[in-house]
Amino acid sequence: MIIGIPKENRPYEYRVGMSPAGVEILTQRGHTVYVEHEAGLGAGFSDLEYEKSGARLVYAAEEVFARADLLLKMARPFKSEIEWLQPEAVLMGMLHLASAKQDKVDLLIAKKITSIVASTPDYNTKSVEAAYVAVCHPDLDSDIRGMTGFKPVSDYGPHTSPMEGEIGSVEQVRYLA
Repeated sequence: MIIGIPKENRPYEYRVGMSPAGVEILTQRGHTVYVEHEAGLGAGFSDLEYEKSGARLVYAAEEVFARADLLLKMARPFKSEIEWLQPEAVLMGMLHLASAKQDKVDLLIAKKITSIVASTPDYNTKSVEAAYVAVCHPDLDSDIRGMTGFKPVSDYGPHTSPMEGEIGSVEQVRYLA
């Protein structure tokens, strides 16, 4: 798998999608990791540390996004960043989909981007228990329902409120399609 780690460009954003130690684990397992030049600088990681961990440095944000099968991003993406993603890529991070502009959500759906949200305290004004949320293209509905351990929203019970568009969950991942 090709994994991309871009430099965050929002003001006062110093986090990075993964540390060099995490990159080393992935590269040792045969994955290719592209890290944008100075992506880890704000978090205290140098380009040299990423290179020593097996990452390949790139000098253009567009290249990191376009190459990635899986993109690890902390801050919510700009629309231009979503446009750079290849169709059917996976985008993981703190995406703040509850407050995203509709054109961004529409673009994620049109490009069949699977979005894995690390934590969302609120979605459409409903409280959401701590879990991962995967926003998937509707074409994947039957595949998701066929996953081992799939629990449809009808089986949630009175203490779990399904989110709008949620079809069910597997362990700690709740799926919206």
